[in-house]
Amino acid sequence: MGVASYDAMDCQGKPVLELLSIGMIYGESTTIPLSESMVCVDIEEYPIDIRIDSTADVEAGARFYINHITALKNSAPDILFGYYGIGPLRDYWSPVSGLAEDIALWQAANEAISGVFDAQDILFPSIYTFYDDQEGWRKYASANIAEARRIAKGKPIFPFVWNAFHPSTVLAGTALDYDYFYMELNYLKSLGVNGIVLWNSPVEQWSEDAGWCRAIRQFITDQS
Repeated sequence: MGVASYDAMDCQGKPVLELLSIGMIYGESTTIPLSESMVCVDIEEYPIDIRIDSTADVEAGARFYINHITALKNSAPDILFGYYGIGPLRDYWSPVSGLAEDIALWQAANEAISGVFDAQDILFPSIYTFYDDQEGWRKYASANIAEARRIAKGKPIFPFVWNAFHPSTVLAGTALDYDYFYMELNYLKSLGVNGIVLWNSPVEQWSEDAGWCRAIRQFITDQS
């Protein structure tokens, strides 16, 4: 059985692809793409992680996220809304290290903002790539999807993936090759997610010869 894939890519020269569409709201805008049935809201600056932020700051951040998405939902009740990367808090090293104490702290941090997850209709966990370590990526992806499922209370889960290494790493912006990106798409499918959201930036260029572009083409073909 195939899995639905959604197009949130902003790369230059992108062709028409057999992907579903998703609405994106960047920042605190209240302008809603009413043509879409599912909208992801990307606001990343508010502190909501009790492992690194004060309790007062986390409580204030959670209130903002709850109030903001509630207002959006009230203004467009027929649309499903969720936040990018807040469900769960993205964590690479706790799952990869496998240390029980770190995993427990991560879960506690998610539970501290459970109201933010409850306010969303849909969860969009961020499963971007940090290192040239495919086994590490699989551990991280599996744990983050499992944690999303734990906190989702039955809500659908649509992870975001990006065809390049995350800007915080030494490989920042380097495109993933065919094997790496194709593996990621298929692995997320194997985890039973409800769909996969493909994202990239306007500085990237679509090329039919690029490995990640071929991986997307092949994955779309596989689902048909």
